[in-house]
Amino acid sequence: MSERCPRLVESYRQYFLKNLQPNNFLKILQSYNTRDTLKLSRDIAANGKTIYGSNRSLKMSCLNMVGEFSPHVDLTVDFNGRLDPEKCTWMKINDASMVVVEQTEKVSQAVILFIQGLGYTLRKPLSR
Repeated sequence: MSERCPRLVESYRQYFLKNLQPNNFLKILQSYNTRDTLKLSRDIAANGKTIYGSNRSLKMSCLNMVGEFSPHVDLTVDFNGRLDPEKCTWMKINDASMVVVEQTEKVSQAVILFIQGLGYTLRKPLSR
């Protein structure tokens, strides 16, 4: 694992050493151990279209991002496959394992474009 994803392992190691307090870490572990799988599925009709009214998929738009060096690429592909293709966007960001830490600019640009695609506009704050 550490040979395949050295940046990811080192990022987690540094985070846990510097930023995490023991009580918070215990809560993370408890939350992780008691988590449940999301029971989502994409209902497809015989004509290949998604069946409307299906209640086992997310009803809101979803942006699903993963880094190309992340060990979770296959899981995000599987998750994306269970969502309505008209409401979800999946992207793999190059040269990253933890995209929010390593590719901040690409993540922020993707989020801005995703929100604009939903019909919202973002403006820069006025400088004083």
